[in-house]
Amino acid sequence: MFIVDEEGKSTVIMTVDAGGIQGDIEVILDEGEVTIRQWDEDWRHHNLMVMSRQQLDDIMAAVNGRGLL
Repeated sequence: MFIVDEEGKSTVIMTVDAGGIQGDIEVILDEGEVTIRQWDEDWRHHNLMVMSRQQLDDIMAAVNGRGLL
């Protein structure tokens, strides 16, 4: 399941693990960058990954091109 929301100039996509094993993941799409974050219950903070839009496009092309999904 996923939810898409607009927050100011950003688009936020939240995905929930249907099996309830992994924590929610947020993908925050801004004009110049993409931030992926997931709450770490043990450390009580978000784990972050920041990349360019081009890097996200590359990842999606690789996944789709290899039929990984």
